[in-house]
Amino acid sequence: MVTFQELKSADAESWLSAADAWAQFAESANEMSTDLAVSVTTQLDGSWDSATSLIASAKVYEARNDLKNLNELLSQVSTILKMLGAAILGAQRLLNQALQYASLNNIVIDADGRVGASLSNVALVQQLIQEALTTATTADEAATNALTALITLPDGTPVGSGTYYTNDTGIPIPKELKEDNRPSQQLPLWDIFTISSQVHELELLLAGAETVGVAYPHAAMLVKHWLANTGTAVQINPQEMMSELDSFRTRVQDCINDGLAKDGPFDSGWKPARVEDDIKAGIEKSPNAQDWKNALDGYQYRVFGTVQTVNGHQMATVTVQVFKRYNFGNPNGGPPRGNIFGFMPQNELASLNADAMAKDFNVWGTTTYQVTR
Repeated sequence: MVTFQELKSADAESWLSAADAWAQFAESANEMSTDLAVSVTTQLDGSWDSATSLIASAKVYEARNDLKNLNELLSQVSTILKMLGAAILGAQRLLNQALQYASLNNIVIDADGRVGASLSNVALVQQLIQEALTTATTADEAATNALTALITLPDGTPVGSGTYYTNDTGIPIPKELKEDNRPSQQLPLWDIFTISSQVHELELLLAGAETVGVAYPHAAMLVKHWLANTGTAVQINPQEMMSELDSFRTRVQDCINDGLAKDGPFDSGWKPARVEDDIKAGIEKSPNAQDWKNALDGYQYRVFGTVQTVNGHQMATVTVQVFKRYNFGNPNGGPPRGNIFGFMPQNELASLNADAMAKDFNVWGTTTYQVTR
């Protein structure tokens, strides 16, 4: 149910502007589809007669179809937003009539939209307010249902709402954590668009931080990939982490020392670590720590290998692996995670994954090297 305050403050014009923007995106997709048909497929069909040409033509036709489908999807989103904006504007006009009438007749309306006077004309004001809220709620629910239908798979599962993630990395990954189980709760339509806008601002902030002398390249890269909404795994380099995080390098070396003491095969198993905790504890003072905190913060690592003694010297072949499920918040329980940069609640960001506006993914890395002592 849309509340009195939500309707008063709703920016319906922004939805109408967004509808125009989506319509322009749709037209761009349509123009690209047409350009492919005119400038590319005509050349391929008319000039080449080889197997390569046939394969290329098939790929181009597939791209054309994708662009046509994109055009249809964007057009539908534009229509939904336009209908929602128009309906909210109508509801706000009703509400303003009620407020103006109440003001002229000294009728008090509280913050929840309840009329607080016992006069004969109170019923009219309350009726107008209720009609406005009902109109807004009906429009909001209809738009939410329509958008949900656009992002729902044929089996009825919302896109991006998988119960468990699969292993698409190059290593055996650790057991799934409770907070990595999605989906999270969905948010009202306008909240989703507001948060999405904030996240894009965050992406620009991270990417542009280099201009003020504080670069967060890994954090920016991972946020961009999350917003790209593909869900594909991203590989990172544990060697780079060891060179830029003193605490991680120390942890890995401790595991190697334990292995050297055994003089044989060793395996630390998956161990948890958190960059923020290391910073607070004073054991992580690297200038790159904030980048890795914003990129990974909590992650898991594993160190394993084999130690042999050759001519009185120990030689170890060591493999270091890292894994992180890149997501935000813990909507399914557990201690609350802190706000991103102090102002973005993580559980609200998590809803973008549930609403298919971003997609969680696996981050992994592996490296193998020799150690001699």
